[in-house]
Amino acid sequence: ISSLFTSQETLIDFALTTSEIWALWHDDENQTTVKYINFEHNVAGQWNQVSVQPLPAEEVNIRDDQDPRETFTEAIFLPGQFTNAALLKALQIFSQEAERYKDLSWDELKKEITIALEDEFQG
Repeated sequence: ISSLFTSQETLIDFALTTSEIWALWHDDENQTTVKYINFEHNVAGQWNQVSVQPLPAEEVNIRDDQDPRETFTEAIFLPGQFTNAALLKALQIFSQEAERYKDLSWDELKKEITIALEDEFQG
């Protein structure tokens, strides 16, 4: 798909429907875009970019008897809350050290995020 349709972006994932190809791309700046192409009506190979808006942030309520560090850590690592790629990207942006955090396992990623949270709470 990527070699047929675009050379400016890296194909991350795709899905097929009966009439469309939906694709997730990363550009040179590692920004994510979602595009689709209707292969029944769009023979010229024009991708249509989708405007992706993040869901509104949920409030994390902290009771008086709770440790904020533990509460935020639990909220971040709640199953299905964030993908590994999203957590890694957030860590890279927060720490401003993209190269340092390239290929982390889940346990390493969780450890680094926990350390970053701890540093933020202490700072």
